[in-house]
Amino acid sequence: HDTIFAVSEGVVSSYSSVGKLNWQVRKAPKWGDGFKGYLVMLPQDQEVLVSGEHHLMLLSASGHVRAEAQMPQPPRRRPILGDFDGDGAADVLVVSDDAIWGFSLQYVPGGGGAFRLVVTMLVLAIVGAFFMNVEVDEGHVEKGKFVKRSAYLHT
Repeated sequence: HDTIFAVSEGVVSSYSSVGKLNWQVRKAPKWGDGFKGYLVMLPQDQEVLVSGEHHLMLLSASGHVRAEAQMPQPPRRRPILGDFDGDGAADVLVVSDDAIWGFSLQYVPGGGGAFRLVVTMLVLAIVGAFFMNVEVDEGHVEKGKFVKRSAYLHT
């Protein structure tokens, strides 16, 4: 089993059972004197929720940031996990001095950053190829490869 540590300076580290560093996040939530930081394992997907003085962060089992949220007030106790909206995903309640803050975790399949980058680059390449093959002269489209003529029938 891995061991995960969070320190007040905003560093979260995961170590293997033999002491090898698996991953480390250096821009995690921070907390100062008089406040506590909390580290909570989510039951699904072995994700880790880190709570600091004004910041929440959800990390994947491999240390990638899945979600972040700012909190207007520091938490006064460990975040409470549960499926409060019935969607099957864990939701988070954070208790502060004056309020209870609720955060709903919504999982989007295939929403990885690399996938989005590849799709965006593909769309830009297709649009670029289209405009390189269409010639425009004084606001009129001349005979280009992608111009379709249409005929109107009047009866």
